[in-house]
Order: sequence, then structure tokens, then C-alpha cells
Amino acid sequence: MDAVVEITMDKELLDAVEELYRSMGTTFEEAARMFARESIRVQGLPFRPTLVNWEDLSPQDVEDKVRRANADIEAGRVYTSDEAAAILEARFQQGQLS
Repeated sequence: MDAVVEITMDKELLDAVEELYRSMGTTFEEAARMFARESIRVQGLPFRPTLVNWEDLSPQDVEDKVRRANADIEAGRVYTSDEAAAILEARFQQGQLS
């Protein structure tokens, strides 16, 4: 049996998050399902909560993050949003997101 979840949020936030996920080739609803599946898989939040904002990072921290991102790009560890969505969906379906 399917269940319906209802949440209340600011309209501007909802519009922004829906647009974000549309640009990634998915929906906010599917992202919520992915979040739930990954939460069960890791038995917790599927991300590491932090109080550090991008603006709070040191110039060296930012440079390190950019260097790692560039290394991923140069090594070909990049996907289109459609490719990434298909990979994630396949892993979720198999219960093997890693």
C-alpha cells in the first residue's frame, strides 16, 4: 500500500527545490524517496550534518575542494544529470547505494 506524506514549507523554497531537481532530470518527490531509501541503508541521515557554510571555509579549504573537483573532472569521474539519476536509481533499486 502506498502512503502519502504531506509537508509544509515556504513556497519560494518549494519552487526552488522543484526547479533544482527538474534541472537534474528528476523530481522533488523522487528525491524524497531517494533520501528515505538512503536513510534506511545508512541507518541515519544520508549526509554529514555540519554547521560550516561555504562562506566559513578558509581559502585553503576552498582551494582543496576545487582541486579535488578538478581531479575528478580530469579523471573522467563525471556524469550528466541523466546518467547520474539512472545510476542512482539502479543502485537504489538494488539496495546498493555506495
